[in-house]
Amino acid sequence: MAENRSKGRPLPIGVDCFEDLITNAYYYIDKTELIRELLDLGGKVNLFTRPRRFGKTLNMTILRSFFEIPKDESAAEKQREIFSGLHIAGEGREQNKIRQIKIPDANASRDFL
Repeated sequence: MAENRSKGRPLPIGVDCFEDLITNAYYYIDKTELIRELLDLGGKVNLFTRPRRFGKTLNMTILRSFFEIPKDESAAEKQREIFSGLHIAGEGREQNKIRQIKIPDANASRDFL
């Protein structure tokens, strides 16, 4: 059954933004369980270490999209639509609750040199 849903979907080569990945219907394996695991751990600080090209930026955009406090109701509705049908969709009690600070990633660091 899952094979039928993914037929004809483009591969997200070079796509590291979760919202783009979902809204443009790229092939995607649901990793939103990461959110539940982080909430269950309850740590004050979480460190994500992975080699290059292992999805660190994509995972961070998943977290940002889930926790980000929307600017208005249309933005909140867009966030709900993005997560509908994904594993974390039924776990919305923490959604849109955490203020975030975005730290520039490795690609943006070139702008500061």
